[in-house]
Amino acid sequence: MSGLEVLGALAGASQLIEQSIKIISLISKICAAVRDAPESIRKLEVQLNQLLHITKVIKDNASLKSDNITAVLLSCQQEANVLLDTLDELLVAAGDGKAKKLWKSVVGVRKETKILGHLEALERHKTSLALAIHTIDSALLSTVQFDLDKVKTSINESSFDIRDTRKNVTTIVGTLPEIRDGISDIQTNIVRNVTAIHDMQQAMQQLSMNEQASKPPPEPEPHTKKYYSVPNHRVRGFIGREDILKEIEDGFSSGPAPRTVVLRGMGGQGKTQIALEHCHRAKDNPFSTIFWVDATSRGSLEKSFEVISEEMSPSNVALTSTDSRVKFVMTSLSVWPSPWLMVFDNHDDPDAFGNLQDFMPDSEHGSILITTRHAGVDALGKDRRAIEIPGLPEKDALDLLFRQSLTKVLDPDITHGKNIVERLGYHPLAITQAAAYINRRKIPLKDFMGHYNRRRKIILEHTPQISQYRRRLNDSDKETSLNVFTTWELSFQQLETTQTQGGLKANLLTLFGFFNHKDISERIFEEFCLKKDPLDQLASCLDSLIDIFQESWDGDLFLDILSELRDLSLLQNFAPEADGFQHFSLHPLVKDWIRLRTDKKICQEYSLIATEMLAEVIESYWRNHQYDMSLVAKQEILSHVDVQMENYRDFLGIGMVASFKKMQLIEFANSQSSFERIYFNTGRFNEAEDINRRLIELREKVLGPEHPDTLTSMSNLAGVINHQGKYEEAEAMNRHVTELSEKVLRPEHPDTLTSMSNLASVLDSQGKYEEAEAMNRHVTELREKVLGPEHPDTLTSMNNLALVLDSQSKYEEAEAMNRHVTELYEKVLGPEHPDTLTSMSNLAMVLVSQGKYEEAEAMNRHVTELREKFLGPEHPDTLTSMSNLAGVINHQGKYEEAEAMNRHVTELSEKVLRPEHPDTLTSMSNLASVLDSQGKYEEAEAMNRHVTELREKVLGPEHPDTLTSMNNLALVLDSQSKYEEAEAMNRHVTELREKVLGPEHPDTLTSMSNLALVLKRQGKYEEAEGMSRCELQLSKKVLGPEHPDTLTSMSNLAGVFEGQGKYEEAEAMNRHVTELREKVLGPEHPDTLTSMNNLALVLDSQSKYEEAEAMNRHVTELYEKVLGPEHPDTLTSMSNLAMVLVSQGKYEEAEAMNRHVTELREKFLGPEHPHTLISMSNLALVLDSQGKYEEAEAMNRHVTELSEKVLGPEHPDTLMSFYCLAYCLHGQKYYESASAHYERALSGFKKTLGLDHPTTLKCSHDYSLMLEEMDVSSSRS
Repeated sequence: MSGLEVLGALAGASQLIEQSIKIISLISKICAAVRDAPESIRKLEVQLNQLLHITKVIKDNASLKSDNITAVLLSCQQEANVLLDTLDELLVAAGDGKAKKLWKSVVGVRKETKILGHLEALERHKTSLALAIHTIDSALLSTVQFDLDKVKTSINESSFDIRDTRKNVTTIVGTLPEIRDGISDIQTNIVRNVTAIHDMQQAMQQLSMNEQASKPPPEPEPHTKKYYSVPNHRVRGFIGREDILKEIEDGFSSGPAPRTVVLRGMGGQGKTQIALEHCHRAKDNPFSTIFWVDATSRGSLEKSFEVISEEMSPSNVALTSTDSRVKFVMTSLSVWPSPWLMVFDNHDDPDAFGNLQDFMPDSEHGSILITTRHAGVDALGKDRRAIEIPGLPEKDALDLLFRQSLTKVLDPDITHGKNIVERLGYHPLAITQAAAYINRRKIPLKDFMGHYNRRRKIILEHTPQISQYRRRLNDSDKETSLNVFTTWELSFQQLETTQTQGGLKANLLTLFGFFNHKDISERIFEEFCLKKDPLDQLASCLDSLIDIFQESWDGDLFLDILSELRDLSLLQNFAPEADGFQHFSLHPLVKDWIRLRTDKKICQEYSLIATEMLAEVIESYWRNHQYDMSLVAKQEILSHVDVQMENYRDFLGIGMVASFKKMQLIEFANSQSSFERIYFNTGRFNEAEDINRRLIELREKVLGPEHPDTLTSMSNLAGVINHQGKYEEAEAMNRHVTELSEKVLRPEHPDTLTSMSNLASVLDSQGKYEEAEAMNRHVTELREKVLGPEHPDTLTSMNNLALVLDSQSKYEEAEAMNRHVTELYEKVLGPEHPDTLTSMSNLAMVLVSQGKYEEAEAMNRHVTELREKFLGPEHPDTLTSMSNLAGVINHQGKYEEAEAMNRHVTELSEKVLRPEHPDTLTSMSNLASVLDSQGKYEEAEAMNRHVTELREKVLGPEHPDTLTSMNNLALVLDSQSKYEEAEAMNRHVTELREKVLGPEHPDTLTSMSNLALVLKRQGKYEEAEGMSRCELQLSKKVLGPEHPDTLTSMSNLAGVFEGQGKYEEAEAMNRHVTELREKVLGPEHPDTLTSMNNLALVLDSQSKYEEAEAMNRHVTELYEKVLGPEHPDTLTSMSNLAMVLVSQGKYEEAEAMNRHVTELREKFLGPEHPHTLISMSNLALVLDSQGKYEEAEAMNRHVTELSEKVLGPEHPDTLMSFYCLAYCLHGQKYYESASAHYERALSGFKKTLGLDHPTTLKCSHDYSLMLEEMDVSSSRS
């Protein structure tokens, strides 16, 4: 050994001794200062004393120095320095207070694992030094006169194999008892260095006293054998997860060895099954060896390594300690010559486990797969991330449900299956348990959700007898089958035992379960904690939360709590949203589990806390009676309100709430009132009704039946049932509230006037216009007196009065009042205030009623632009403006633009409000109307059917809006000549409106009028006339003889007269209607022009051609002036004029006019629109009249083909085209071809219109004439 080597070793030993002495001193002080110091720290002093003895031997004996010893001493020095720095942090100084001492104590516990790591490293270096002494050169051994035979025997008996030292075996235990027995013989042979050898023996004796004697692991030998040590839990017929399996395969295909993949997901998501499936597929290729380790705890992991070592170790080698078995496996796999895989399953508690990497063999052929619920394990994976395991895709979830339940896959069951797997959050274990329940009880899938809602705890806690979901719990040797609840209880136990605020975190998680599982906002908790005076009785289980956050909200701390819950897979995800708050979600089954694991009394407390929290958020959105909650926030809050109703049903109930103390009950009632407001504003009228009825009962009991709050609840209820179409009950309730308000508050109190205004609104809905008008005038006068003429409530009254005037067709007064109100709103609230814009919108509606379409369109566009600017493009009021604008555009015949706008409104309404919201259904209904106007009858019919079904579902089969949908559907059926179905539907609607609204309600009269029109089209003139007369008499009685709707009834009756050939009576009635409409609506109103058009048709039927022509020319000119030269009604008027010209033989002008009308209709309505086809047919008739047979025939054939395509083969207009073609061929004496078309038309008329219909009779007559001509022609030839 060189001098430098000796000096290096001496210096290293000297420095190590100094470090060891200092460390021992520090540990002694720590153990004395910290009463509850961990056992591992107290033992450290003993271990380092052993190291001290050995280093002193090396220091005092230069001949013991070697390169190996020098290297080991340097490593010891580095570990000692790090350990010294760690211990310095924990030393209690003389000036430390109690808090700092306690803090150092806690930090010491946290750093226990780190200290143990350093201790293990020093332990390995200590063993290496002891072995190095045994391997000193022969010169030293001869100097001390060792008995080589005895030493060799002793070493052989101790199984100290020198080869192990060369391979850096990490743990070598002390000698066997035979070495201790031979120490005295060895001492007698020592000539020099007696003292040194004595110290060495003392150190070795100390080692043997503190370590269990065992044999070191044998040297691994090259293996050719393959191993597949994997549990037999793999499910049969593994379903799906191909994407996850591919990710695992990709993770093992590249990267530094050993390649590590982490699978993370909540309990029951199938992590173990995925790992088992991968093992099954990867057996032999690419892995020749696969081992499975239960990593639930350190104990279970060591047991797994023991099993593996028994399988791998040679039969002639005994491994008697756990450490030796672990090290044998680690060493063996580190030199394994072929690819191997080790799976660490269920590594869910890394904090309590220690460092898993200490058990991960380092090998270029190795791959490691870890399954865990804890996000803290992600760092072990490739690129420091895990493969997250979500719920099953819907297709795979359905497959699992059907297979496990042994249910046949039938179309009806697929829908029920989708509902089941969605409710279970696509969770594999939950689906398996549900399937087992379905199979065990033999229940159909359609009944399962009812069972689940009633018995979810039984279903989710049931563990199938034969289950592949098993694991060892609490280091038990026996595996336990798991259910859904077991998996989350394990995580919950981890949460409760966390050192920092474990109870608070557990309480918060429990509270989360009393909201909707999706989109829970941090704002809910901030508003609650910062509330100045939260009710003590509602906050007892969250005292710590309030204590921490009441002074100021700590978003970072709340985020830390969410992170820990997510790390334990108890929270699905969280992220900051545009509102600046964190939003997070639970798995739906975690929510179920929380509620089912919690005692009912505690559930009641949490339900009340959640109710108060949510109400506090809602109220924070209301400022100065102006609702400023965004639509996104409204939808989010609404979902949580739904759960509060569920909480009420499940845990509270009227009986429990009634037992509250007065102040607590008042607070609860106020919270419920906030929920009612949300439901009402989102069109959830049934839920709003339920809450209001409950509030009335509670407030009557606590506050009394005449308390203002009780009256408010009654008024709110009346408003809700009014929107439900329950007009009689709403009227009665509003009258009652008004009477009580006059009695309790006084007649002129603002709340009394509000009640009266609400009553007037109900009267308007029932068509009781005169009483509604009188009441609105009275309220307006009182509000002007009490509040002032410019008070917003006064302006509201004036607005309501204008609406009633519009309903009565008092358009001029309504327009004047709306203009006045709009001006006042602009002055008082500003030109861009929402109420100002509403007033402008109402004014635009009055303008539409008067046919002032251009001004109405301009005003609606202005309102729409302002609402988009100030409320947003998706606000419900903005959508209403767009819908109104689309209506005006439709009135002007701009069908394409109206359709596009209605589609846009419908899409936004579905997105913003929801597909079944009443306003969304109104948008769809408006779109259907535009489609009908364009002749897109099939789509219009389908949409009207859909709206009718949804309104029946949402509003009820007898709601006025539902009946309107049915009425619209009947109109579309009529347009398609589906007369029988249209008649049946009109009769049904009429009966329901008589029942719900009354026989004299305006809507009932409209139904009667529509029914009469369908009867007329079928040639049922007598019944049509009787119904028209009855409807006209009721309209005169209810609306007045000059009301626009009354005049429409008279016009319809005139049409029936004309159909019956009662031309004189029809002419007289049309003249009367025209005169009244000129008086009431004005000479240029569209309805007035319609009357003149009808009168001209009757004149034409009576051959009064000159007057008919003059009137048609006048009407056409007025239409061009009022509606424009290209408006559909203008073109209809021109078409009628052309027909009159034909009747007078003015063919050239008639042809030119028909061509012009046809071109314009093709341009603006489309070449296949029904009105375009009529124009073409009329043109063909003019051509035929002029003897232009070839062109007439070609055009008739073209019309026939298009009519069959667009309208259908049985539509009257299609049959009429066949009739016209037959007539044209007849004129050319193409009898055979004409005969075929006559028969086609006649058979269709008989089937569609009936044998006695005038059109059927006319066609039959012309066909008979042709047959006679054929006979004459035949006889002549």
